[in-house]
Amino acid sequence: MIAPMDSESQRLIETLVQTRIASLRSGDQARLDSTYLERDLKRRTQHNCFEVDTYRQSIEHGFGAEVQQYQIRRFQPGIALPYGGLAYFDSPLEHIVYLKTVDGRETAWFVKIVSGEAKVQIPVFNGRVFSTLAMGMPRMPEALDDEDACAVGFHFDEGPFVEELSRRIVLELGSVRSQLQFDTLHAIALDWYPQYGYLYLSLLTDKENEGVGKWQMDQWRYFDFTGSPCGSWPYAQDLIQQMKGYYDAPYHSLTEDQDEDEADDETAKRADEEFRACAKALTSKRVMETLVNSFHLAEDFEAAVFDPHNPTTDNYCWLILQER
Repeated sequence: MIAPMDSESQRLIETLVQTRIASLRSGDQARLDSTYLERDLKRRTQHNCFEVDTYRQSIEHGFGAEVQQYQIRRFQPGIALPYGGLAYFDSPLEHIVYLKTVDGRETAWFVKIVSGEAKVQIPVFNGRVFSTLAMGMPRMPEALDDEDACAVGFHFDEGPFVEELSRRIVLELGSVRSQLQFDTLHAIALDWYPQYGYLYLSLLTDKENEGVGKWQMDQWRYFDFTGSPCGSWPYAQDLIQQMKGYYDAPYHSLTEDQDEDEADDETAKRADEEFRACAKALTSKRVMETLVNSFHLAEDFEAAVFDPHNPTTDNYCWLILQER
């Protein structure tokens, strides 16, 4: 279960809400800026200024109006985040404030308690969200009903997950089969970033730019060929959310007598489970038969799943094949 909110955190967040509303009404920009995590504001650069400014506009503009109601909730795994896979929060989320004004405007503020103060978090942007934002404001999470205030931790059922992920991989391979009919494949890779919720499916061909290394996936011609301007692999978003929720759950179920080291240990174990599941899907009979029957494979062809944050680990596909 999600740990209940303590009275001190609630008091700090209520003070934050009042400060932000007062700042918006008075036009006190400096005071409003002080309600954000300082490190988040410092991340604004010429490359991501459009995204940061548009995000701030979406959670600030009009919210100095009379408040009809607001809710404070502990963050729950599985809640949709702004911009899908194109932006992420670089530390565990703690609380969400749902705010609604008398004229019907609604927003959500992601709040973290730091050094005895409640601060609003801004997602990390990489400058690639422009096309998404040009089509409209981000969709914010919706307020929860009272009976949903606590959520049961995610369960990761490997068997059905592997079966479904392998099916999605086969379908995506079919979409590029004709494009690659004159290419030879040297590798297929599945990159999973559990901290951020990114899942990339990529192919290495014999027509890469000179100097591209075999496992420099982000430089491959067909890196993330399943992605779109709106996020990481749209067709696999339900599977991504399943893994992300399972990975994040230990952070959101911490009790007051536990520390983050315990959660870190548990998330590391869960990440390992997820890497292994991805490797099982990528090396499944269904996927391998599709590759062999539909593509030209080089003699050194390999499938790969690595831990992107621990480059010293072995290829999980090798480990799975050795165990079979």
